[in-house]
Amino acid sequence: MGLLLKGIVRFLTALLSPIVEEFLKLSVARGIVISFGMSIIIGSFILYIFENGNLSYINSLYLSASAFCVTGLTPIPISSLGIHTQILLLFFIQMGGLGIIVVTVLIGLLVINNLSRNTKLHDFITEVIDVDTKNIEKFNKETKFDNSKIIRVIISILNITVTIEGLGFLSLYYTLPEVDNVNRYFLAIFTTISAFNNAGFSILDDITFITHEPIPQLIISVLIIIGGIGYPVIIFIEKFFLHIIKRLFSKLEIFGETYVMRTAIQGKEPSQLYILLTKITYYSETRIEEYNSSITGESNRVQTKIILYGTLSLILLGLFIIFIMEFNNPKTIGNFSIIDKITNSLLLSVSCRTAGFNTFTIANINDPTLVLICLLMFVGGGPQGTAGGIKITTFVILAKYLINVLNSQGHVDFSGSTVSKKSVAMSTRLYFLATSSLATIVLLLSFINGNNHILQSITFEVISAFSTVGLSLGLTSNLGDLEKIIYIFLMYIGRIGIFTVLIAITGNTATTFEDDDGLKIQVG
Repeated sequence: MGLLLKGIVRFLTALLSPIVEEFLKLSVARGIVISFGMSIIIGSFILYIFENGNLSYINSLYLSASAFCVTGLTPIPISSLGIHTQILLLFFIQMGGLGIIVVTVLIGLLVINNLSRNTKLHDFITEVIDVDTKNIEKFNKETKFDNSKIIRVIISILNITVTIEGLGFLSLYYTLPEVDNVNRYFLAIFTTISAFNNAGFSILDDITFITHEPIPQLIISVLIIIGGIGYPVIIFIEKFFLHIIKRLFSKLEIFGETYVMRTAIQGKEPSQLYILLTKITYYSETRIEEYNSSITGESNRVQTKIILYGTLSLILLGLFIIFIMEFNNPKTIGNFSIIDKITNSLLLSVSCRTAGFNTFTIANINDPTLVLICLLMFVGGGPQGTAGGIKITTFVILAKYLINVLNSQGHVDFSGSTVSKKSVAMSTRLYFLATSSLATIVLLLSFINGNNHILQSITFEVISAFSTVGLSLGLTSNLGDLEKIIYIFLMYIGRIGIFTVLIAITGNTATTFEDDDGLKIQVG
């Protein structure tokens, strides 16, 4: 048996070695495009096998793409799948959410800290993430960055994921209503992972079972927001709160030491409790400081402000408009109590930018609300997160740039810092590429379907797929095979990014600006 296994390993090694060698010769963009595409294809075969022929291959491919791209669009009811297929789908969602994030964060750190001498890697990441390369040598002289820090970044991302999903699971497990013939444990964990990864899948096909349950709605909304703002912002917030906790322990330590010294001066025996508390606070402060210094990968302060303020503004705008526009609509929230109207409006406002959960039928909403949802889907969430769309940073930079054009101001400024010309240029390019691509796809699909679907539904579905949102007006289940392939391509492009695909196809990188010393903001 041992000889047989060794023979199999040698055979596979001999077979795969040439393929691996050729793969490593590819540019980073092409490597990402091919590897992510292969993951989707392999996943589709596994899904097809798990369903024993009950699922057509094109539907298996569609489901695999939707899961890996954390979109949530599905041509068939998820509830009709077997439990093992649902577990497999959950695994794809988790891998799809973490995969691109880990790759982009780590590659960014490798280049920023000059750990990679690969010119292709350098060109790719400076195009997609727009890092400052002028002061790399100076940075490396002042900061030590080795392979152990890369491992700490991965561990930090995994810690954040496990912690948030763990808390989300416990919260939903104890607050979700009872559903007949559904395992409560599996329902809670599936909903949690789907929400945090902004996937929008549900083993009950939607989450209408919590339409009148405010607390689960709020928990899901929080999970979606945290997953959508991006890991660099989460790490920034984590470091910020750790700094506050460290200062608190420092003050407690000073208080304890002062008490012990004052008691000793008075010739009294200090309380052993105070001595113990002083030691605990000192130990805690030291450990927090060590852990905080080991965490890396956070976004800069300006980018964090843009994402947090932008997220809050878009959520409140969506909440207000949805609440007003649907207030008297009996087919959506018209017959709900005020509390239910607010929580359902909030969840849809949060969900329509990235997640795709719905507590009522989206096809029944009014046209003004539909337009708002399309706009919010197009904007999306934060970079290096599980959200799709053109990203909040892109939208805010473009909005600020247009305002400056009207005011004849040359630079885009935030919080006293001038944004780099390259970041502004990339935002403009991304917006143009996204809008022109979506318009082309809508035109193509309108031609293919032979007037069987109304333009409104096609446009909504196209934006939802490209922005990896997953909301639908009921069109997905009625798509033909050719249409499904186009939507698969849309989800794929929306997940890995237009810039990545263009660089993979053309091999060209961005134009550089010699006098560009502005603040680098990641877009796209």
